[in-house]
Amino acid sequence: MRKNKKKKREIDNYTPEARGFVPSTVTNNTRYDFTEVKKPFERTPRDSGFNSVKNTHAFNATMLRLASKQPNNVLTVDDKMYIYGTHPTNPRDVWDDVSKIPNWKEIDLSGKLSGAVGAKVGEAAVEAATPYTGPFVGAYVGTKVGEKASDLTKHMTKDLGDSTKIHRYEQAKEEQEKQGGKVKHLVGHSMGGNVALEMQKEDPSLKSTTYGAAVWQPFSTKQGDRYRHGGDPFSMLDRGAKTIGSSWNPVSAHSFDGYPEGTYASNTADVKDGDSTVDILVK
Repeated sequence: MRKNKKKKREIDNYTPEARGFVPSTVTNNTRYDFTEVKKPFERTPRDSGFNSVKNTHAFNATMLRLASKQPNNVLTVDDKMYIYGTHPTNPRDVWDDVSKIPNWKEIDLSGKLSGAVGAKVGEAAVEAATPYTGPFVGAYVGTKVGEKASDLTKHMTKDLGDSTKIHRYEQAKEEQEKQGGKVKHLVGHSMGGNVALEMQKEDPSLKSTTYGAAVWQPFSTKQGDRYRHGGDPFSMLDRGAKTIGSSWNPVSAHSFDGYPEGTYASNTADVKDGDSTVDILVK
């Protein structure tokens, strides 16, 4: 017993620096023989559990499902905002899909409609007025009536193709303001993806990840991390999206589910997996 106590005292009084050794929490098989130093493993934010998981397609899908159950269809977790797409039973969502999502502004649909309506109404007014007023007055009346009809049509259709007029856009902006600058990354599905891309255009410091966004982009132009399934009729004109997997069912093809398990939606590199291109985390 005394011998053991004496040895313990010697060990307690042992100063490795005096012998030229460097203390370390990692030793070899001899308990008190300091023989090597190993630098502790430094974990980067990307290596940490949550930061890795929150970048997976599966995590994004789960959060988008939760967003769909929120009153405003938007959910913020950490620094990411999840924006759900269209509820088929919501008339306003359906109207926004038809009137705001397609790229109507690029073809000036409002101008074309207002011009066509004005011309038709003007012609009808000329025919109606001429028998009573004569050709000159009838032509004047037709011109004025046509101009009024054109102006009214243009006013009623001025928001066609304007993504900033989507109701979900208003909801997402309200959520962003409520979070007070916390949001750094936007994740959206379908119409929610279009909203995310529109918000990113306004603030390029934001990152974006979208699934099945109805983007009109016949050329492969990069903006955000965009994904789609083959067979999705809504995103088929988005040449800048990564196509992963496919389905003959347009509903399944448009879903944010169905991406390979364990693959990532940001900080990624393309990897061939059979006929599909999938993503892995870049360390």
